[in-house]
Amino acid sequence: MNTNNLNTALYEKMATEQEKYRDWLKSQPPEEILHHTYEYTVREDIVMAMEELELTDAQAQALLDAAQPGETVEVPAEITLPMLRRQEEALRETEFLLFCTGWDRYWGKPRYYEGFPCLTAEAAEYVASLGLKGVGEDSISLDPCDTMDHPNHMILLGAGLVNTENLTGLEALVGKTFTFLTLPLKWEHADGSSCRAMAMLREEETR
Repeated sequence: MNTNNLNTALYEKMATEQEKYRDWLKSQPPEEILHHTYEYTVREDIVMAMEELELTDAQAQALLDAAQPGETVEVPAEITLPMLRRQEEALRETEFLLFCTGWDRYWGKPRYYEGFPCLTAEAAEYVASLGLKGVGEDSISLDPCDTMDHPNHMILLGAGLVNTENLTGLEALVGKTFTFLTLPLKWEHADGSSCRAMAMLREEETR
């Protein structure tokens, strides 16, 4: 398919998915509907944006191949070096690397604290070699919670990177160009802090 056909097919797929997602939400109890309100709104905005947005062939094909809402999405247990190597060209052109794993869907639940995807040692070394300003992830850590020495933290922080944890809504940024801001509290002699994290989209990305 050419670019126009790919984008048309993607719009139709996403519109159909949103209808199914809406029907599923209507079948849920009120507390569950409230839990998914933000996700529904983001999906609705994306569908509306697709009426005018034209993605590249690679971006459109990737979204066409993605799972539908309500499907079981297998989140990898690890973020490996081969995964990162496949995006090497883009990684060489960026300043922050944000890991969009979808794990933020478990926020507020016991599962959030276990089994989340972490960097392998060789992946952490590779990220540290990229000359980035920092990394961020939609999970609680890039190291398992039961680790005692936090090897990935030591590798990345040792390379001068900052790490922003517990991000959410990263799926809304996929395929877009934006400026990432992470604004911590100004604590003296601290090694970590709560922060306000946000993404500033280019003007053309918001239309």
